[in-house]
Amino acid sequence: MRKTDKIIISALALICINLSLLFYQNWVVNSKFDVVFYSINDLEHKIEKAETSTKKLKREFRKY
Repeated sequence: MRKTDKIIISALALICINLSLLFYQNWVVNSKFDVVFYSINDLEHKIEKAETSTKKLKREFRKY
């Protein structure tokens, strides 16, 4: 192997490593956003449940 061949192969290896790290970083960020959106949706659902339960309680107290 010539010296230029070794340089080209090492440059290609570094490019492949950088691309794989970039895709991994993108996957981690996307998965964290999925967790955040899931927790936001869960909170919205809990707020809706609380609102309906307060409406039910208000109806019950009106009877008395």
